[in-house]
Amino acid sequence: MNIISRTNVTLTNFAFGKTKGDDCKIPMGAAFIYQCKPDTKEIYKIHKIWAKAFPIQTGVISWEDKHEIFSVGLDDGRVLAFRGVPNTHYLQMNKICELCFHTDRIMGVAIDPLTLQIYTCSTDKTFYSTDLTKNTVENILISTSIAGYTNLQMDAKNRRLFLTNESGELTVYTLNTSPPSLVRSLQTSSLSSIRAFHIDFQNNYIFTGNVGGKICIMNLPPQNKERLISEISNFGVGEQKIRVCTNDPNTYELITGDENGRVTIWNLKTGKPIYLWEAHSKSAITQIWYQPEHHLLWTGGKDLRIKIWQLPEKWLSQEVEGFEQSEVSNLTAKKIEVIVPENFKKKVV
Repeated sequence: MNIISRTNVTLTNFAFGKTKGDDCKIPMGAAFIYQCKPDTKEIYKIHKIWAKAFPIQTGVISWEDKHEIFSVGLDDGRVLAFRGVPNTHYLQMNKICELCFHTDRIMGVAIDPLTLQIYTCSTDKTFYSTDLTKNTVENILISTSIAGYTNLQMDAKNRRLFLTNESGELTVYTLNTSPPSLVRSLQTSSLSSIRAFHIDFQNNYIFTGNVGGKICIMNLPPQNKERLISEISNFGVGEQKIRVCTNDPNTYELITGDENGRVTIWNLKTGKPIYLWEAHSKSAITQIWYQPEHHLLWTGGKDLRIKIWQLPEKWLSQEVEGFEQSEVSNLTAKKIEVIVPENFKKKVV
């Protein structure tokens, strides 16, 4: 919905009063589950198998694979979790909890598969933990940030959580304590809101992109050595307001989506773009996911579209790379020839 439609729906739903449930209000957001099967004519044959409407916008979704729990974070600060009914193949989902202690937009949700703790963060600057194993909802306030939170990602294998905020700060918590305890706080050179956040667990890198047009790269140390996290590189991307990012772990390439609906492939060796295209017709790209084994890029945008892109295995041919290298060598040789004094060359001869 555009901003006028959202405002009208919000006012209408408010008029219903708090006594009526979500089912009696006009839907503004929704969560879906799709079934994707390989197809001979197309890459995938996609069917919608479950949908749930909400009277407020949905901000983030999360899937916990071990217990098959699907979580949704809303713009009014609520978090809802659903679990599939056995033997229905996700055609039916039961609501297992509704958390209502945040006061603003949910920016991150993650569930620990070992303890069934659900972790949530919001632009209201709070970071909470809730135990899903208990009959009554009990939440613990883990931290209050100096600025609104923007991302939350779990590394279940190494028992840690990563959060970013609107002032360009990265914080890391260990899950080896209950509640989680802070082990690293790093102020990145990105001093504005970090919207894009991605971790390459194969090569141990952390990537962030902010609304001011800067990409930062950090190293990711092993478990229990999080204090060694540091920023190793950064580069500006002009006026691009980076919203989401991912990378190809097999190459030195970063993939970003911005507020204007553009996807850009970046060469991390040079910090320069390799290729750019308009993927979502000037509508902000809100989600991005890359399948390196098939070179498939999934993008979702505010134009209400989910798109699948077939990317090439290699962006530059060997001939082009060879030509560029030879040109750089020739240019370097010419510069050296100009710099070396003429009388020095005569003496050498």
